[in-house]
Amino acid sequence: MKKNKILLVSGSYPNIFCGVGDYIRKLAKKLLFSNFDVSVLTSADAVIQRNEYIYPIIKKWGFFGLVKALFFVKKIRPELINLHIPTIRYRATFSIMGFFPILAKIFFKDIPVVVTIHDFSISKPHFKIFFLPLLITPEKIIITNNSDERDIVKRFPFVKNKIKKIYIAPSVELEDWDKNKEKEFLKRVNYKEKDLFISTFGLIKPDRYLEVIIKAFYELANKNDALKLLVIGGVPKAQYKQYLKSLTDLCYNLKLENKVFWLGFCDSGEVSFYLSKSLLSILLYERGASFRRSSLINCMLRDVPVVTNVNSKYGLDQDLLNSGVALFVDSIDIDKILKKTKSILYDNNTAQKMKENMRMLKNLFQWHTVIAETSDLFSGIISNRRI
Repeated sequence: MKKNKILLVSGSYPNIFCGVGDYIRKLAKKLLFSNFDVSVLTSADAVIQRNEYIYPIIKKWGFFGLVKALFFVKKIRPELINLHIPTIRYRATFSIMGFFPILAKIFFKDIPVVVTIHDFSISKPHFKIFFLPLLITPEKIIITNNSDERDIVKRFPFVKNKIKKIYIAPSVELEDWDKNKEKEFLKRVNYKEKDLFISTFGLIKPDRYLEVIIKAFYELANKNDALKLLVIGGVPKAQYKQYLKSLTDLCYNLKLENKVFWLGFCDSGEVSFYLSKSLLSILLYERGASFRRSSLINCMLRDVPVVTNVNSKYGLDQDLLNSGVALFVDSIDIDKILKKTKSILYDNNTAQKMKENMRMLKNLFQWHTVIAETSDLFSGIISNRRI
């Protein structure tokens, strides 16, 4: 059976530290097993893994990068183009890349374009106008969360009928861990039988407020000696190493060296293990939580209650707020975070109810669901073009 030929276009791809790039790698691999012939056009500094259909040929996204991308489309003649935007590599050239769907429509009338928008509501207000060219010509616009959907329709109501919401699945696909390694995992955190774990998960950088989490944990640990904090994640760039040092210095000053464990970048099995051992996870974001956050989704898929923050300045994800899978604070405030954390630690009914809500929702964020919905959308568009 002939496979439908699709092209994914993304400024980011591993090992570029960008959540969209991580997601694209997973998406491409999954679509390959779903009746699609997949190619990925991305930046020249991407790392190609064996057997991947990746074309890292764009040295710099901008006018010349746009022209090169159009020539690549002409060369491979896909049946559908899926542009993912924004990504860290587009940077100042984002306004130019916005014209990619329009030019593709002009030069390749028979090739439909689908645009996937990963972040809209959390973008700066003056930046949002640059999304407009992206919204004019696509067959469909995929958005990944409620806050983006509401904000886009509010600003550009003419696109309402083009929008398709497909939740994202986590870029770190959690797997069962090797049971033979459990003792090794526990040794890394100096495990004692009485230990109780709180975790935080994600890249170590200032916009994740690790210093606030550590200070809140300090208050909790003073009253409960069994608590330990697991920091799952590493530093994505050399420029953040000083930030990491400030965090370890803070732990030293607070006498938490034997209470806070820096686990670095872990494989999927290790992440699964440490999350599964956590009573709860504290996840803070400069622009607030939403169902676009892979770290939050990973916790939900492992039945880990979450304390997190919202930021109304960047939009509120009503789907998340109404889901019951997390407790929210409206500012980065230690006392507020402590209050929510204690309600999970010391009220078993609260934790159990949150876990029940997670079990009801988690199927929406599983890869098999995301791929099924994406495949149906792409196949439907391609079929309609052939008629």
